[in-house]
Amino acid sequence: RRAKERELDEATINTKKKQARPFEIKTNEEYSAVLKEIESLKEKSSKLEEEILNLLERGDVAAKTVTDAEKGFKAAEALHQNERTEKEGQLARLRQELAILQEARKGQASRLDTDLLRQYTRLRKSRGVAVVAVKDGSCGGCGISLTPQTYTEVRRNDRMFTCSSCNRILYFAG
Repeated sequence: RRAKERELDEATINTKKKQARPFEIKTNEEYSAVLKEIESLKEKSSKLEEEILNLLERGDVAAKTVTDAEKGFKAAEALHQNERTEKEGQLARLRQELAILQEARKGQASRLDTDLLRQYTRLRKSRGVAVVAVKDGSCGGCGISLTPQTYTEVRRNDRMFTCSSCNRILYFAG
């Protein structure tokens, strides 16, 4: 933009010089040539003014775009910070809840038979789920069909049963 403004200033100065020159001219040909130069310089000045205005408009549009982008960024940043604070709060609550549940588990585990607890822990580590419900006469873990006698005994719920295939602990869900 500044270069165009300098160019416009130079064209304006040249135009003024040429306009002062007709008094020094002695022939019609020189006079016509000077008038053509003056007209050419005026056209050039007009074009430069238009270019400068276009550049100013583009600069205004670019500045507005930057301002809008900065506002959008700040809004997104504030939203992100709020979400982060919320998630950190949730994480802290979940950690507290986990600590409470782990203490409760320790209390319940101390009341269990050590062999049963060992079997449960081993199954949970190897299979992911140690205790499964019996569904439609089948093991809820591996899907194998139980014998009618085993199914009846699991329904009675008077002692612990394990699946003959995956060794998970079975219970009847009703």
